Amino acid sequence: GKTTFIKKLLKGYKNENIVILENEFGEIGIDGEILERDGYKMVEISTGCICCLMQGDFIETMKNIIEDTKPDRIIIEPTGISILSDIVKILKKDPFHKMLVINSLITIVDSENYLEQCEIFGEFFQDQITYATELTFSKIQNVDEETLKNIMISVREMNSSAPIIAKNWDDMSLDEFYGYLNGDNVLDYDKEMLEPDKRSCREHKFSTFAMKLDNTISKKYLENSLIKLQSGEYGQVLRGKGFLKCDDGNYEFSYTNKVFKISEVEDDVSCNICFIGVGLNKNKLNALWKRNPIKLSKMRCLK
Repeated sequence: GKTTFIKKLLKGYKNENIVILENEFGEIGIDGEILERDGYKMVEISTGCICCLMQGDFIETMKNIIEDTKPDRIIIEPTGISILSDIVKILKKDPFHKMLVINSLITIVDSENYLEQCEIFGEFFQDQITYATELTFSKIQNVDEETLKNIMISVREMNSSAPIIAKNWDDMSLDEFYGYLNGDNVLDYDKEMLEPDKRSCREHKFSTFAMKLDNTISKKYLENSLIKLQSGEYGQVLRGKGFLKCDDGNYEFSYTNKVFKISEVEDDVSCNICFIGVGLNKNKLNALWKRNPIKLSKMRCLK
């Protein structure tokens, strides 16, 4: 829910010069396209996490944004498997500690999938929750009170002080969203950043599959392909996003924990898909998306 949250958040900051730095773990950026389509200033860093593999690109990109754009704010949306404390350490060092102030570290907790995926994502979830200055629960309208209670118990074991916002985002006012970045949660640069027991992102167990489709497919074929991912035959698919041209219109889809949603898009789309998971079988995934009943043109797999 990070991209959805950012879109709602920015409605309260229309008078400010804001740049969004989007980090994608996979080879193809999806979230950036969603935000850019709505007219926001976007900079993308892909093919790795800004906390480790793409750290050099992150530092140079941040310096360029500050010097060239002179924004009022920079919103950084890291990949979901980034180490938040490592990103903060980068921003504590020269030249950034004299150029900017961190006034919020917001972690979005997916209420529908947190309890099932907290063990899979392990150290990443722990670090992102531990060092957050605010914890915001998404999709609370889709879970019962017992589930919500268990999530709160879990996150409080890792972070006992950060405010928890557990409200349906559709019921929140612009003033409430504006409060997230109003400066009340300025991060103390002297705060000790503990070293959690974690692996480096570049050594983790996750893999990605990305593809650019050069053809048009049917919506039914898209639905059937996403259903097939639930079987485990293609590996354990944890997250997925994409834009596709279908025979009856343009669509975007999201896939999380074997549940997917397909929505129609009015604008033109890029026809990109990206999945993250454990033990992904890229040959089978490539064959799945190539088996297209319309076959207007061939597809290309980005490696």
